[in-house]
Amino acid sequence: MTIPIPSTGTTVSNANVRAGAGTSFAIKVTLPGQTKVSILGENGNWLKVNANGIDGFIHRSLILLPTQHILSGFLIHQPDLLELPLAPATRLVAPPGSGSDAATAARIWNKFGGLLEPLAAKIHIDPGVSVAVTAAESGGKGFGADGRMIIRFENHVFWDLWGRNNAASFNARFKFNVSGKRWTGHLYKTGGTWKTFHGNQEAEWTVFNIALGLNDSAAKSSISMGLPQVMGANHELIGYDSVEEMFDGFSKSENIQLIGLFDFIQGPHTVSPQVIALQQEKYVNFAALYNGANNAAHYGAIIQGFVKGFRKLKAA
Repeated sequence: MTIPIPSTGTTVSNANVRAGAGTSFAIKVTLPGQTKVSILGENGNWLKVNANGIDGFIHRSLILLPTQHILSGFLIHQPDLLELPLAPATRLVAPPGSGSDAATAARIWNKFGGLLEPLAAKIHIDPGVSVAVTAAESGGKGFGADGRMIIRFENHVFWDLWGRNNAASFNARFKFNVSGKRWTGHLYKTGGTWKTFHGNQEAEWTVFNIALGLNDSAAKSSISMGLPQVMGANHELIGYDSVEEMFDGFSKSENIQLIGLFDFIQGPHTVSPQVIALQQEKYVNFAALYNGANNAAHYGAIIQGFVKGFRKLKAA
C-alpha cells in the first residue's frame, strides 16, 4: 500500500530543501521542524515542495503527511478495542503452492484478524502489514497449553534490577554471561545443579517463581510477556502505571497482549518513526527501530515475506 501524496505536509525536524532529488544537490534553504510546506510532486524517496516561495526537494522521511497522524494516547485506553472479537468475519486459506509465509499469514489472520484490522486502521497501516508484524514479533501465541502466559525470564535484567545489590543471593541461584553477550549463558540452580531454561515454558516459570520469591516487582520487570514479548520494565511505554498492572492485564487475554504490541510500536505520541516506517512499507527501517540496527536486514526481510504471503491470500 502506497500512501497517497496530499497537497501539504509538515517537517518533522530540521530539513534541507535541495535543488534536486538527492543529497548531491545544493541546499537552497534549511527549514526548522514543524514548518508547513506545499507538496508539488514526488521523485523516488524525495518530495518536491514549495516553502515560503522556494521550490526544492526534501527527503520524504523528513515530511509528516496528514494521513500519517495517529491518535494521541495509548490504544489500551480505548475500550472499544477491548470489546472486539479476535477472529475475523472472513477466514483466509493459503492456496496450494503459495509457500510457508502465506500459510503463516493465514494462521495469524484467522486467529487475530478481527482485532488486527481495526488496529491497523488506528495507525493507518495496511492490514497485511499488521499481520506481518504480528507474525514476525510474536509467532502468534500468547498462552501455553497450561493456560499460563508465555514468558521469558532474563537473568541479566534481574541482576540489574535486584541482584546487583543482593549479589550473594543472586549468584547462588542465577548465572549469565557477564563478560560478553549478557543475554546468553542463562542458567539457574535447582537441587544443587545448574540448568538451562530458555525454550521451556515450564522451566521459565520455575525460574520466574524463584525470582518472585526474592522481589516481586523486579521479577515481573525482568520477563518478556505474552504475544509481543514486551519486557515488564517497559510497562510505561505501553500505557501501564506499574509492572504489576501490565502483568495482570497481559495474563487476562491475547486481546490485551496484541494491543500491547501495537502500543509498543506506536508509543503515546501522534508522530512515531516506527509507524511512519510501516506506513511507507520500509520494513528494514522499522526493524532497525524495533529490533536494533544489527538485525534490521534480517527482520525486515521476514516482515516483507509475510506481507507478500498475506497478499497472496487476498489475491487468491
